[in-house]
Amino acid sequence: MQDVVHKLLPQVEEEERRRQEEFYKRSGLSLPHHEPTPETTPKPRVERMEENIVSLVLEFIGSSKELGEPIKALEKKFVRVTSKATVRHVQRFLCKKLQLSDMFEVDVISNDEIMEPEVTLDMMVPMARKLDGLIVLNYVVALREGAGMLRQK
Repeated sequence: MQDVVHKLLPQVEEEERRRQEEFYKRSGLSLPHHEPTPETTPKPRVERMEENIVSLVLEFIGSSKELGEPIKALEKKFVRVTSKATVRHVQRFLCKKLQLSDMFEVDVISNDEIMEPEVTLDMMVPMARKLDGLIVLNYVVALREGAGMLRQK
């Protein structure tokens, strides 16, 4: 169990070792010497490459008139995401957060232009409208093509 704790919380093992050394030093005893077993040998930490993170403001600018029911804007419109994310990721996020069924689609707009789903956010950064360093993306909710006929049936 101790090995599991040490693997999950390596700082706890370091703190325990430091306290043990202090105790033996205060007591005037020599520190017992033990060979570390392979399980307790600390593994070198692999530093994760820092990904570029972009901060977005998702502004709701309306929905198509044929929806019939009003769509509420996001309560929390600020999002931080990796710059490798695509517009499609943003669309899926919005559909999930707005609890939209498959009958609806979300268009993401930047600088008055509907963005293609394959565009990554890092491609948009140089040309996107910014507000205090945040990328401003507008979105519109519309009925998917062909969904209106399904709805009428």
